[in-house]
Amino acid sequence: MRLIRTDQQLSCTYCGKSQQDAKKLIASPDHLTCICDECTLVPSRMKTGYDEPDSQQTVMASLSDRVVRFFRHTWDGLSSLRCSFCRKRASSLDLYVSSSEGGAHAQICKDCSVVCRQILADEAKTRSSNNAKDETNTTRIRADFNGLFGELLCISHGESCSDEQGKPVTLYSGMKLTAFDEDQDDEGNRDDLIASGTVEPAPDWLRCNGSRWVLKVDESGVRHQSDLRKNP
Repeated sequence: MRLIRTDQQLSCTYCGKSQQDAKKLIASPDHLTCICDECTLVPSRMKTGYDEPDSQQTVMASLSDRVVRFFRHTWDGLSSLRCSFCRKRASSLDLYVSSSEGGAHAQICKDCSVVCRQILADEAKTRSSNNAKDETNTTRIRADFNGLFGELLCISHGESCSDEQGKPVTLYSGMKLTAFDEDQDDEGNRDDLIASGTVEPAPDWLRCNGSRWVLKVDESGVRHQSDLRKNP
């Protein structure tokens, strides 16, 4: 099993969600079956086992119909109750099945469902770690966080600002930066305030106070340097 990107023409076999709507898809080894992140994380979205005949219809059916249904159900069960991911045989109660109408059934066993959840968790952890590394490698500039107004942090009254070594950094619109302001934790150890984002020209209401460039802080907001070590 492997995580695949949704730029391929694929959809979730279990809920039918298209690649445009699915954030992540995990493919079976033969690539004939895919499961989306939502079905993986919320398996209750999928059906468990196969639908049984309606009880009233069963009572009304003739004996011959019930015999035919019994043998058909038995044969179908023996031939199809395999996980589409690991190919192991399993009880219908231990399988989540596709909800597609008229098409071939696909199944995923509960063990493979757990594996898929772990794949998503590992991918999220890797992505978070890469984001933290990117943040660490981004140019760091000094800023006064008293100049923070909502998501806008004033970073310069001129065309440049200073990095952590005191060297000038020429600013331009769209530039990615991490701003820091020296701070301490409760024990007196240095623990800088940091914020990452994109450089933009200061809006008029800040320009009138002399600000030339601002940093539009991303969704991570303002936090301490130690937070990166806690959540790598």
